[in-house]
Amino acid sequence: MGRRTMIIVALLLVMVVMIMTRSTDGRIVAGSASPSTANAPTDSASAGPSSDPPESSDPASVEPSEQADPADPGDETPYGKTDQARQRWAPVVEGFGRRLVGTEKVTADGWRKGLRPYVTTAVAKQLRTVDPGRIAPGRYAGYEALEWADNEVTVRVDYRQGWSIVLFVLYDGDTWQVRAYDRWEE
Repeated sequence: MGRRTMIIVALLLVMVVMIMTRSTDGRIVAGSASPSTANAPTDSASAGPSSDPPESSDPASVEPSEQADPADPGDETPYGKTDQARQRWAPVVEGFGRRLVGTEKVTADGWRKGLRPYVTTAVAKQLRTVDPGRIAPGRYAGYEALEWADNEVTVRVDYRQGWSIVLFVLYDGDTWQVRAYDRWEE
């Protein structure tokens, strides 16, 4: 098996384990992503931006001409690991990470609308089934990129309360968006 195939298999295994894992007190920490929706890769048509206007800090607000093209195929550094790509996916990770736990003083619809600019259509649909009141309290503490590919980055987001989530951030050729998320278990 090639290195890329082994990485893909390992990522899929990690996703399955995380989907089956719940917090010990019964609370849904980061929603349980359904393998049939949130973890399914999306095409560029279904991963497009929402109809809501993006916030000024939203990476989708950058004009396509300002976006970097993926690295040359001969380059051994995956595009997702380049500085150009990080400038595009890091705001998505930070925005989703902060907004996920921003459940106080906001309606469920307001919470979902705040997450919408950062997620694929499939994740947005999955979020309709999540009760924001069951999201564990937390304060965003930062992130660490774990795996890189040309069109996907796996990132652990940490919260000061001692728990973390994992995000699978997908590049569809136009924008970076969260295509799946779940609780991180070490």
